[in-house]
Amino acid sequence: MAIPRSPVSDRHRDALIAGEVDLSVSLGHPGETNHPEVQAALDRVLAACKEAGVPCGCLANPQNVAERLERGFRVLLSGVTRT
Repeated sequence: MAIPRSPVSDRHRDALIAGEVDLSVSLGHPGETNHPEVQAALDRVLAACKEAGVPCGCLANPQNVAERLERGFRVLLSGVTRT
């Protein structure tokens, strides 16, 4: 899957949020955000953002926050589960 450069390198972009669930659907692995192909695509998005100097964000949870930050994500989104 090619990652287009133009949306990442837009000089007016403050950040880019990489949608893992959207990527999983586009790659034929709906909901399998840990699938190797999905993670490879996420790595390509992150690399394109780093190259363009644009902060990249993604979903995060208490179990993967440290890994996400170490990997290079600078914007983390989380949700609240209500029971």
